[in-house]
Amino acid sequence: MKKDVLNLKEDDNGEIGEIDELSALDKAKFKMTYWVLGIAAVLFVASGAAYIFTTNSEAAKDVFEFCKTFLPPVVTLVLGAHYVTKEPR
Repeated sequence: MKKDVLNLKEDDNGEIGEIDELSALDKAKFKMTYWVLGIAAVLFVASGAAYIFTTNSEAAKDVFEFCKTFLPPVVTLVLGAHYVTKEPR
């Protein structure tokens, strides 16, 4: 594994020391991923609860069906963008 992937510091003797904190870009990626996935989860759970607990509501069924087909590709896109590395190998 590369040292730069883990953001390790190397001292004057060439020994690896402490681990650096995440870069600002990595922090922004994690924050964006957290918010998008969190909002998607809340929408999915709320639409599922509305569909289950309302009696014969066509609107709740439509919202649940929309979330069921729309949210998985969004989650996949966000996770793919978050975990794809663009470093040359």
